[in-house]
Amino acid sequence: MSTNTIPERQDGTTIFASWANDIRTAIYGDFVPRNTSAVATDQAGSLGSTSFKWLSAYLHNLYIYNSTLRTRILRASGGSNYDWNLPNDLPSSDGPLKVSTSGNLSYDLQGNFVLSGICSNYSTTSSSFVDPDNLSLSITSNGRPVLLKLISSDTSTPGRLRALSASNEIRILKNGATTIFLTAIDEASERNSPAAISTIDTSASAGSITYKVQVKSDGVNSWLLQRVLLVAVQL
Repeated sequence: MSTNTIPERQDGTTIFASWANDIRTAIYGDFVPRNTSAVATDQAGSLGSTSFKWLSAYLHNLYIYNSTLRTRILRASGGSNYDWNLPNDLPSSDGPLKVSTSGNLSYDLQGNFVLSGICSNYSTTSSSFVDPDNLSLSITSNGRPVLLKLISSDTSTPGRLRALSASNEIRILKNGATTIFLTAIDEASERNSPAAISTIDTSASAGSITYKVQVKSDGVNSWLLQRVLLVAVQL
């Protein structure tokens, strides 16, 4: 690198070897910015312009500075070649970026947090699985695991699950067919916190997924669900 000033010559001036060597010295090795007087200057000039852009840049390291500190961007060793395709606009609100397997970056603005409707007061003695009121939802998954949980819908009166038989079961179905959670409520406890029902769907695939809660009694002792709702969170 050289920070010498590139000399200017007028018409009719003899060009000596030293003048040509000044140009060579200025451009070999590290290439530094210069002002309009050809003097090496910090934070001067640009590579290309809005009208004349470089087609490609091949770099091993990229250093981005503020006044004193820098951020270094570099590629990890190994792996394979790939492309990143950036979004074509800013998001309408704050949110994370996600990367598809083809390298497309997009904004994940859904938050991947979905609540079902409220099951206010539901009871059944059905000996086959039935659907309590409103405990169903759909979430658009990115293929990562999904946390599923019953929670209380009321901040003043606790949500409640009651099942007076160990044969009274509760399950969560995925897309109406796959059971991803099944348990029996403790018959020794008449009241259970909705938060006791929790699971993670580790087989979630990308796309829309529908989850719903179902309950089944022993045909005698009733199931009771009060002030509860289902929540799904993309992990």
